[in-house]
Amino acid sequence: MEEQLKACAQRVLQALQPHQEHANALTREVRQHAAELFDVPYQAPATEGAFTIEHEPYWLREQVDVGMLGEAASLLERLMPQALRRTRIKRRILRKVDQLVTINVEKFRWTTLQQIDHTFRRFRGELDERLQQTIKATRGAAEAALNRREEAQAAIEGEVGVLQAAQEELLALQDLQKVGEQMEEMG
Repeated sequence: MEEQLKACAQRVLQALQPHQEHANALTREVRQHAAELFDVPYQAPATEGAFTIEHEPYWLREQVDVGMLGEAASLLERLMPQALRRTRIKRRILRKVDQLVTINVEKFRWTTLQQIDHTFRRFRGELDERLQQTIKATRGAAEAALNRREEAQAAIEGEVGVLQAAQEELLALQDLQKVGEQMEEMG
C-alpha cells in the first residue's frame, strides 16, 4: 500500500509540475519586464516542490470485536459440535478479514485524498503568494520609476525657471537697447 501511495504522489507531482513550471516562468518574466521597464534590479522568485507525503497511512492488523455476546459467544462455540464450530469460526474470520480490508482501503483512500487536497491547496496558496509578491515588486518598481521621474521633472522645472528668468532679462535688455537706439536716433 505504501508503494501505491508513493506512486500516487508521483502522479500528482507529474500533473502539477508543468503548471508550477509555467507559473514560475510567468512570474519570472513579469519580474524581468518590470525590472527592464522601470530600471530596477531583477530579483528571481524562489520555487519549491509541489507534493510531499506528510502523513503516512496506518494499517490495522486486527480489529477489536465489540459484540453484544462477546465472551459468551466464544463459550457457546466451544459447546457446539466441531464441524459447526469450524464453520462459524471460518465465517467470523472471513468477516473480520473483510472488515479489516475495507477499513484499511478506506484509510488509504482517505489519506490519499487528504494528501492530494493538501497539495492543491498548498500549490494554490504558494502561487497566490508568489503572484502577490510579483505584484508588490512591480508596484514598487513603478513607484521608484515615478519618483525618479518626478525628481527629474522638478530639476527640469527649476532649470526652466532659471532659463525663463534669463529670457526675461534678455528681453528687458533688448527693450533697453531698442530704447537706447531710439534715443540715439532722436538725439
